[in-house]
Amino acid sequence: MLIEKLVFIIFFLILLIFGVKILINSLLKIAHYLKLSDFIIAFFIGGISTSLPELILGIQSSIFKVNQISLGNVLGANINDLSFILGISILIPFLFKRLNFNLEYNLENLHFVLIFLITIAPYLLAIDGYLSFIDGIFLFLLFLGYSYFAIKENKIKIEKLEQVSFKEFFNSIFYSLFSIILIVVSSFFVIKESKNLVNLYGLNNIPFGALILSISSTMPELLFSYQSMKKNLVDFAIGNIFGSVAFNSNIVLAVNAILNPFKIEERINLFINLIFLIFIFLIDWHFLKNKQINILFSIFLLAYWLLFLVVNFIFLV
Repeated sequence: MLIEKLVFIIFFLILLIFGVKILINSLLKIAHYLKLSDFIIAFFIGGISTSLPELILGIQSSIFKVNQISLGNVLGANINDLSFILGISILIPFLFKRLNFNLEYNLENLHFVLIFLITIAPYLLAIDGYLSFIDGIFLFLLFLGYSYFAIKENKIKIEKLEQVSFKEFFNSIFYSLFSIILIVVSSFFVIKESKNLVNLYGLNNIPFGALILSISSTMPELLFSYQSMKKNLVDFAIGNIFGSVAFNSNIVLAVNAILNPFKIEERINLFINLIFLIFIFLIDWHFLKNKQINILFSIFLLAYWLLFLVVNFIFLV
């Protein structure tokens, strides 16, 4: 039984890696044809694609009226993305002597402030103990407003663009759609089999079980960012992480609130994890803005993630 489930997980992980590689190559051509920066195209299409498992869970949570699960999953996934995913994506290439990382996209103050605000907005709205239908509409419009600003302010150096024909652009759209479907299906089965594995051995209520589910649910972001870093597409990796965080915070929770407005039962847990989210967001911005993408940064991120796990498992469970 154990071997069978592990084989299933490995099989769908291989499909997931295959889908991520196709998506990265396709998005690169789409970005160059549309004259969009790598950061912007990865922020929107990459971030949304790798966050679809969270959206599906959010819809399921609303249907079965257990929105708290989705809220906790989104908040945890965002902290995972900004610490564990980014840390691993930087660390592994460093171990293979790929030491020259350079973020070309300029995370200037206004741009960062807007990403920061749309990321923490739903949690600030939830501090009063309720996410309403109006809150959901507001979050949805907030994401659309930021999207308009980001695309309008898109800046890219023309000389860095690869010449992409319309045929290549059209094919890339088809491959992107195919890869997104592959990523969503593969992620679903990786998470499903991981849950079955945890339930089979009664690990539901201990840190190891939660750790397995946490990593499996953010596997698309991890693979996308790692594969991007491996190809030295730093803007792709960072854009995907921030895009995933923004999409989770706005669209996923907006869908939850619109379909089924809900009360927040444990506001102290929400507040503590919100502090974790704000702090890691500010730290990431400081290092990325100053282009300090190095091994010390990655080790700090992983240590921070472990601290997040310890606080949740010891003090909040």
